[in-house]
Amino acid sequence: ATFETDGSLTLNHGLSMDGNATISSTADGGPIINLISNDPSDVADFNTEATINFKAENSASQEHLYATMSLMTDDVTDGNEYGRVRFHISDGANSGNLTEVLDVVSNGIQIRGGKSIHWQDAGGSNVNTVLNITTPTATRTITLPDATGTVLTTGNSDTPTTTTSSSDADFVLVDDGGTMKKITPANLGIGS
Repeated sequence: ATFETDGSLTLNHGLSMDGNATISSTADGGPIINLISNDPSDVADFNTEATINFKAENSASQEHLYATMSLMTDDVTDGNEYGRVRFHISDGANSGNLTEVLDVVSNGIQIRGGKSIHWQDAGGSNVNTVLNITTPTATRTITLPDATGTVLTTGNSDTPTTTTSSSDADFVLVDDGGTMKKITPANLGIGS
């Protein structure tokens, strides 16, 4: 260990400690923790370059790795660097091994391995809402409209008010080879 003249401490061979650690700073922006991977011989895309491990004991008093958060280098090209933070969680259904669950990338969030999104105790209702996907056969894009409203599903398609007059319909939605289009009832040949 080396104590610098500015009061900093440099460790070359790791640190092990018991108890809590407090890091404080009077600088603008507060304290900064830098995890730096300095291995010039192993600079490559999609490398794992830093990891924070979260460990705790299980019921057998064994130390278990419950979660990790890792930095990955998606692209190391100078001037075009892309990174991601990947989260792994211990999965009891997978013998307690770590499972990839989430990546934070520059253009969004990626849910990994077909995991669902859960809203627990949604709105204080004591019930949950789950967003699932079916196994896709190709890359799919679902675009939410720039509009306020309720998403139509097979479970709520029969809830709107029933009408028997075609004049109540401004448009009828049709599927034209995978493209959703609208047509007036008159152009569709629907009369009153």
